[in-house]
Amino acid sequence: MFVQISKRIVLIVLLVLPGINANSSGSAWEEKNDKAIIIKMGSVIIEGELGFNLALTTCSSISPEIIGGMGLSWEKSYYSSFYSLLSSARYNFAADRTSPFICGEIGYAIERVKGISSSITNGPMIGAGVGINAPARKRLDIFLEVSYKSQWSRRYLSYYYANPKSESVRFDMLRFNMGVAF
Repeated sequence: MFVQISKRIVLIVLLVLPGINANSSGSAWEEKNDKAIIIKMGSVIIEGELGFNLALTTCSSISPEIIGGMGLSWEKSYYSSFYSLLSSARYNFAADRTSPFICGEIGYAIERVKGISSSITNGPMIGAGVGINAPARKRLDIFLEVSYKSQWSRRYLSYYYANPKSESVRFDMLRFNMGVAF
């Protein structure tokens, strides 16, 4: 599975990189109130397990450097899946050329655990990251990102039939993403 995801990422890079122009001033974020879609995918480490993640966010720019929006994300490892509804923000240090950025997200996540009968839990999540953004073509940016995400939930254990118990759980995730904004 990881090999298939890696092949897809390489294919995206090979399709987009020939269009990168060092003198390009056409970022996906040219003006205030520009709308864009961000798609990112990559690897995730959830509590020591390697998995993958995928996110889709619709955004609007507050200025060429500051963007914010709402989106959905999905993190999957062997035992757990997390589905998140999130609000995100990103600050590009320079919108018209290759530059670093910082980002953050806050939202609500649902967790599904393989093999536990009462395994759907939910709770708040928060994340932050850094990356580098490169305008590739007119209205198309590619980026690399490293981020950290933490999700809290309350898990109810149904195998205590007479007296159900619950436990508070926190999951920490380290994500390595590549994505496009258009």
